[in-house]
Amino acid sequence: MFKIITEDWCEYCQKAKAMLEELRLPYEELSLEESSELMRMHNCKTIPQVFVDGDYLPGGYEGLKRYLEQMVSSEIKTW
Repeated sequence: MFKIITEDWCEYCQKAKAMLEELRLPYEELSLEESSELMRMHNCKTIPQVFVDGDYLPGGYEGLKRYLEQMVSSEIKTW
């Protein structure tokens, strides 16, 4: 399960959510306000911030993009 710290005004947050929706991957959206402690714990300064099954995925939007590209690539190889 993906969790994304986002805000409506954030363009890269919108792109990150669109990637997950395109791949039909469920996610939980967390607001910046409700995630301030989580942001502090991981020394995050920007959004989006992404967590996969509870683990922090560094790199924000670009980190998620790389992760999904690897995930899709490995699934294609198993077909």
